[in-house]
Amino acid sequence: MPFILFFYCIRLRLLLNCVENQEQQTTMKLFDPLMRLMVRIRYPVSLPEDIASDLGITISNHVSFSQFIDCITNSSTPLTKLYRFMPKSDAESNFKAALRKECFSKNTLISYYFSEGWVEFLLQYDDHLRLRRLYIRHKSLKCNHEILISQFNNLQ
Repeated sequence: MPFILFFYCIRLRLLLNCVENQEQQTTMKLFDPLMRLMVRIRYPVSLPEDIASDLGITISNHVSFSQFIDCITNSSTPLTKLYRFMPKSDAESNFKAALRKECFSKNTLISYYFSEGWVEFLLQYDDHLRLRRLYIRHKSLKCNHEILISQFNNLQ
């Protein structure tokens, strides 16, 4: 008899968990607009996920700005949308969420705005207009920080 009671208790708990999970999903859907509003208060113009998407990395909008900069400048975070020797037009077209794109003969300046100031990416090209280097600039960084880009096409 105790075994059967124990079995029914476990089964009831599993059923309650299923109901709770469905309620949690419904609750999360209700709070999703509120969470987006909170993110927009923190990042009113550009979002970390915008830049992450443009670079081909994964970053949450819920990280602090300093964590965001650390993640981008971390050499162990591989960029999947940019690679060395990529044609200039292809490299520039990856930055869809940028607020400003300033194209020059051998450089492109890509800019995003945050409450903490402008975050800029400087793309440098060789004589054949192929991507050679990528730098990030922000007032919290002491100098232009080079972001390592792989020599291989990660898009294939």
